[in-house]
Amino acid sequence: MAEPALVRAAPSAPVVTEPAEQGAPVPAVSAPAPAALREIERQAAPEGESRPPRVVRQVVPSYPPMARSQGVKGTVVVQVTVGLDGSVEGVEVVKTPSPLLNQAAQEAARKMKFEPALSNGEPVRARLSVPFNFGLK
Repeated sequence: MAEPALVRAAPSAPVVTEPAEQGAPVPAVSAPAPAALREIERQAAPEGESRPPRVVRQVVPSYPPMARSQGVKGTVVVQVTVGLDGSVEGVEVVKTPSPLLNQAAQEAARKMKFEPALSNGEPVRARLSVPFNFGLK
């Protein structure tokens, strides 16, 4: 399949506005509903836009009591699969200082929320690494 050609649009003519006549009715303006805003944003996205998932809700994991009592600390890195709607579809531990921290990191990752990744302006599933730091004070 051939690559689509890049077409540059000619600059548009300047828009000239004139003041409304004295006493002329002014149209009412209201904000669109959130669903309409998302549709407007989707339509306004540049064709071919691609970006990774964006974090909407970050979750801090709880420190497992056994890990705390044993002085276990470090960073657990999980690989998260983000679905078309931004929900977490899968979580896998890829790096850990101790298995005692894994469940807390996985539970926190499952509670996160994302804006989905985009490819050519359309939502796509994507995977990304998310680090969770466990430290003792």
